[in-house]
Amino acid sequence: MRVGVREDGGVVLDRVAPVEWVMLRELPEIAASGRGVALDPLGKEVDETTDYDAASLREDWSQFVEPELRSHFAGQVALLAGDLEAAETMDASDDPESLIGDGDGEERGDGKPQRWMRIVIPADHVEPWYGALNQARLALEASERLGPALELIEELAEMDPRRRRLAVLFLFYGGVQEALLGRMLGMSGE
Repeated sequence: MRVGVREDGGVVLDRVAPVEWVMLRELPEIAASGRGVALDPLGKEVDETTDYDAASLREDWSQFVEPELRSHFAGQVALLAGDLEAAETMDASDDPESLIGDGDGEERGDGKPQRWMRIVIPADHVEPWYGALNQARLALEASERLGPALELIEELAEMDPRRRRLAVLFLFYGGVQEALLGRMLGMSGE
């Protein structure tokens, strides 16, 4: 996948490979699961049976803050899902710089050009994309207790297939977040 910044401040995810596309298509559902929303502002270590302020804070949080957070996150996911729906299927005939067998992995093996997706993220959708990616990663962490990324990479080979797939999603979404942030801050690299 290549990430580029448009003149209008938007971002283009280009040459999104089929496997990357499958992972991105899962993003809205994972991000919308709600498992990534921090539902307890105090953590589990505070005992509200002996601390009235803690009980009051938790009640206020669930009544006022949590619904607003859920609405905000749902809006982020809706923008992201719309951008994914608008993605275009591309191949070498759509991109004159992409030639069959150019050493860039563009050939499928049957002589036909590799197909990929191009996703245009408008400037006002970049922050919601970042937020939805973050919610998906938080949801995966909350459900799977994946741990730090470097340790996760070392453990991939020993994981059961289901957990490995979720760990790869977690790492991939982190990579997309990093690429979006890097492009928006004007850092180089693809």
